[in-house]
Amino acid sequence: MTIARSTGALVGTNETTLQSVAAGATHTGGEVDVLGDDASAGEMELYALVTASAANSVDVRINKRRVTGQAYQQPTFTRNITTINGTVRVPLGRVSAARLMAADVRNNNGSASVTVFVGFELFKVS
Repeated sequence: MTIARSTGALVGTNETTLQSVAAGATHTGGEVDVLGDDASAGEMELYALVTASAANSVDVRINKRRVTGQAYQQPTFTRNITTINGTVRVPLGRVSAARLMAADVRNNNGSASVTVFVGFELFKVS
């Protein structure tokens, strides 16, 4: 048995290349193969980095997938992050990792776009 630690992104590329979310819009993140195989298990420490030009909020939803393209989509957004005129880094907590995961981000500001990164640190056991 081995334990490995790695990092990755569910939305955006990295902490300097964030994903733009238009005013009042929802960004549906792509599917990410977090574990890389069906024989491993793991836990993820999630966090979000949000840059905005006005105080408002964004909502984040983390979705686990059972097989490619078939989501157990959360019925509602599970985290609300208050934005400022600037950048905030917010821990989203620790969750068990599924092989395939995705994240959705909804911008609640109807007049200004935001940029978002949802990242994770994975602790994988295989």
